[in-house]
Amino acid sequence: ISVALFASITACGAFGGLPSLKSSFVLSEDTIPGTNETVKTLLPYGSVINYYGYVKPGQAPDGLVDGNKKAYYLYVWIPAVIAEMGVRMISPTGEIGEPGDGDLVSDAFKAATPEEKSMPHWFDTWIRVERMSAIMPDQIAKAAKAKPVQ
Repeated sequence: ISVALFASITACGAFGGLPSLKSSFVLSEDTIPGTNETVKTLLPYGSVINYYGYVKPGQAPDGLVDGNKKAYYLYVWIPAVIAEMGVRMISPTGEIGEPGDGDLVSDAFKAATPEEKSMPHWFDTWIRVERMSAIMPDQIAKAAKAKPVQ
């Protein structure tokens, strides 16, 4: 199975035809007239970084989760304190289009043909976020050897 991966990593906009990622920060709350329903307007993220990746057929996973779930790792360095981080993962990516200026694109995605990127195969976009106890880039190697915080 080959799959293309699109991930938006955001920190507190719309992308193409996709709805914009929203933070959990409530901008306003309104009651719909004639009902008791409340609608919350959430603040959009101010910064969005898109990453395009591709998993080739037969590619070995970076690791296994729970002994049998293939895992492919995506590392993100956030050099500042943030209140919230949102992540959106989409597979396959054929209908989304091509990366734009400022998007991060893996070498595997660049090398994949349009047919490969549009294949109907998909994968479970399960995600687990782990935090290292590193606050400076020179602390990453040491922190990587320690047990991660989930």
